[in-house]
Amino acid sequence: MIVRQWMSPKFALLPIETSLPDALRFLNSKGINLVGVLRHGHVAGAVTRSEIYEMLESGDPMTLLSRKTLASIVPPSATTVFADDPIDRAARYICERGLPAVPVMQKDDMVGIITPADICRALCEIMGSRSQEASMVMTLTTPRGSDLLAEISRRSEGLTLLSLVAYPTPDRDWQVLLRMRGEPPKPAALPPAPTPQTAGLEKCA
Repeated sequence: MIVRQWMSPKFALLPIETSLPDALRFLNSKGINLVGVLRHGHVAGAVTRSEIYEMLESGDPMTLLSRKTLASIVPPSATTVFADDPIDRAARYICERGLPAVPVMQKDDMVGIITPADICRALCEIMGSRSQEASMVMTLTTPRGSDLLAEISRRSEGLTLLSLVAYPTPDRDWQVLLRMRGEPPKPAALPPAPTPQTAGLEKCA
């Protein structure tokens, strides 16, 4: 899964010199919670409405209103991803750096943003939980050195596989979640037990 499939192509941009009150008014007028920030014509990052409120509520209000700009919030270097990057790269940046969103680039142009909500949607899709089809979920744990594909094939025999997620555990095992449709094959019926043979007895006169 790549970022392009899950990003939002709708976004707005403001120059980094924009004052915080002006940026807040812009967000309110557009009904959006996040805006991309440009530094010398290049994307410098993204700022949320809540970050602007937090900055305005700290310190001397008059000083903040007259002097503070988006430069006081945006970090010195931008964290961005490319549209064709794997989605886990964006997820890692959001988790490790506590970012509200990551700008998505195509060469030198910003083409979208990706947010924690987008990452959650992608995870639900990977796990198959967004599907409306009736399904069954099976988990299995198998040693790391075992034939994982053979074990999955054995467990899912006769079923339609909807999704599969495998990850290594701290115990060096594989833990696998399978979401499938259908009924597991029933064990073959045992052959009927043989009828005991009774020897004929001669009638005594």
